[in-house]
Amino acid sequence: MCKRSNSRTLVILLLIIAAPILALITIWFFILHSPEPIAITMDQPKVIAEGFSGTLSSIYLMNLDGTDRQRLFNGSMPDVSPDGERLAYVDHEDGGC
Repeated sequence: MCKRSNSRTLVILLLIIAAPILALITIWFFILHSPEPIAITMDQPKVIAEGFSGTLSSIYLMNLDGTDRQRLFNGSMPDVSPDGERLAYVDHEDGGC
């Protein structure tokens, strides 16, 4: 009876200690991995395109005529929000899909 009570108490203590630590690690991870805003000058209309940089799929920003091409980041399937303020994409930076 004592052993069961001691093991149950140990499990509860571990959960009490582990839960806040896991929460802090999760918050830290999302803060460090939040994307930085990219400042884009819109002196003329731009287009977002997907292309390949070696074997990785990358997202590019360029003028409508294909000049001034800038690689933004690794990823695929770019989609611009209706107001043109945000870009959604599939991230490939950390080996994810």
